[in-house]
Amino acid sequence: MKLEVPVLRRWAKVLTVIAGAGLAASCGGSGTGTEPQLPPTISSITPNAGVQGTAVPVTVAGANFSAGVTTVAVTGTGITATGVTLAGSTALAATLVIASDATLGAHAVTVTTSAGTATSPTFTVNPPPPTLTAVAPNTGVQGSTVSVTLLGAHFVSGAGTTTVSVAGSGVTVGPVTVVSGSQLTADFQIAAGATLGDHAVSVTTSGGTSTSQPFAVTALPPTLTAIAPDSGAQGATVPVTLTGSGFVSGGSTIIVSGSGVTASNMTVTSPTTITASFVITPGAQLGAHDVTVTTAAGTTAPRPFTVVSPPPTLAGIAPDTALRGQSVSVTLTGTNFLASGTSVNVGGTGVAVANVQVTSGTSLTATFVIDTTSATVGDHAVSVTTFGGGTTAALPFTVTAVPIISIFNANPTTVTAGNSTTLTWYGIRYAATCSINNGVGDVTCVNTSIQVAPAASTTYILTVTGPGGTATATARVTVVP
Repeated sequence: MKLEVPVLRRWAKVLTVIAGAGLAASCGGSGTGTEPQLPPTISSITPNAGVQGTAVPVTVAGANFSAGVTTVAVTGTGITATGVTLAGSTALAATLVIASDATLGAHAVTVTTSAGTATSPTFTVNPPPPTLTAVAPNTGVQGSTVSVTLLGAHFVSGAGTTTVSVAGSGVTVGPVTVVSGSQLTADFQIAAGATLGDHAVSVTTSGGTSTSQPFAVTALPPTLTAIAPDSGAQGATVPVTLTGSGFVSGGSTIIVSGSGVTASNMTVTSPTTITASFVITPGAQLGAHDVTVTTAAGTTAPRPFTVVSPPPTLAGIAPDTALRGQSVSVTLTGTNFLASGTSVNVGGTGVAVANVQVTSGTSLTATFVIDTTSATVGDHAVSVTTFGGGTTAALPFTVTAVPIISIFNANPTTVTAGNSTTLTWYGIRYAATCSINNGVGDVTCVNTSIQVAPAASTTYILTVTGPGGTATATARVTVVP
């Protein structure tokens, strides 16, 4: 049967009335034949986490939400749901106001209607992101363990809830102790080979990760225990070895105080040894110079390196002889004489040195004062000493004396013909040879005597020759029948 359009329109109005009557019965009617409302369900909460002290707008998706009879609640303490608004029976919006002291962790969100209550997946309360403002101390030495204090905000107590990270290699973080929300302590264990320089330190909690603060790893402060050799002469280049600790290849320098000494050709052969050359100018300051080694970790205590004059030499003495009792001006020639710090030495006894004047590096003058009686006759060793340069080999300076005959005795002075007599002499000094009557009856010049038997009256002449000249003594012997 074909229905006309007006008929169809009348049937539509009838169906609309019937449907409206059925809906009114299901929402609030109590007559028989109505269907009960279904309990709500929750499938998701977006977002599902928030930070203490904030208000988080969330959307709850589910089913069977009812306008006017749907409420939202959050378990635990510190979270309040406000502004619940339905967007149909499958979604609602709300704002979760999280107190600054709200319980951290997971909270259950419930949606309640007249038909029942649904429990959502959890909504997690996190602390605010931590901040890190300082690390104290902020440096540590390779191979050490440093107890540090970190200052900031929003640190969270509880095992594993707050961690500390140090970027780079070689620094390990020991146990972390949260003292308060703004302070924590930890041990930084620095390996011997830890990377030198700044390492970024950060703090992480469930609220996030802080910005970083620097912690600098430094090398062991160097020490300097010895320099070998520890002296050198002006004008020389001296290879030296420095021993100590904490020397860094490519990061160590040698400083020599004073003027005239520079370090070159430096090589760090190990953390305990450096080789170098000390270049000493001819005019370098004499005496001790402080030597230090500097690395990024600091500067050593100083060790002395002494600059000395070059070893002097002595080539000549003029004059090289003088008599007892004289004061003679002598000129000494050689090399490396110093204007100050030069002395002249004379061996033996009885010769004093005065008025030393260095006229140049190769010449000096002095006065040799030779005692009249105590000066040893013969060669005296003369040498020159300079400050730090040492002492020359010696050259001889000869002290001489005129021979002396203290006593000459002819006893008796009269002798009977055919008899003999003894001539005796004493106290001969500074003599090399002695003779009587020009070679007749040569004698030894040591307090001795000679027996003579003159045939006639005779004068005997004793001649004594020494380095200072000749002395004579006469004695007449008269011969009687």
